[in-house]
Amino acid sequence: LAHHAVATAADVGRGRAEVSREALRETVPALAAEVCRARLCASNAPSLLRGADLVLLCIRDPAAAAAGLAYCDGKGVRAFAVLGDAAADGVASATHQCLTYLHDVSFAPDARRLIRHLRTELRRGGRSSP
Repeated sequence: LAHHAVATAADVGRGRAEVSREALRETVPALAAEVCRARLCASNAPSLLRGADLVLLCIRDPAAAAAGLAYCDGKGVRAFAVLGDAAADGVASATHQCLTYLHDVSFAPDARRLIRHLRTELRRGGRSSP
């Protein structure tokens, strides 16, 4: 959790997703957020992401992130993928990172891998997943 913007020392040993959900609920108490402890892929994206209004993909695997983004794109669901530290261009602290478009960080290795997998997923028909 060293580079996690909302984590504190008390959160050591806990999952990033759970810590993030609690921080979001403190800001927006009415938030209904679910943490899924499953490996996301194109075949299970429909069941894991069904009914979502917004998806935050905290996934290090570019292929899984691409599957999630492609599914969300096809369903008109807003989705964000969290990239690794390399995409922050050497920024050491998550508190100094920002929300941006993928093409704005396309120089970073994590972003290039995600773009490559996303193109493959979209060509394969990920947009039209049931």
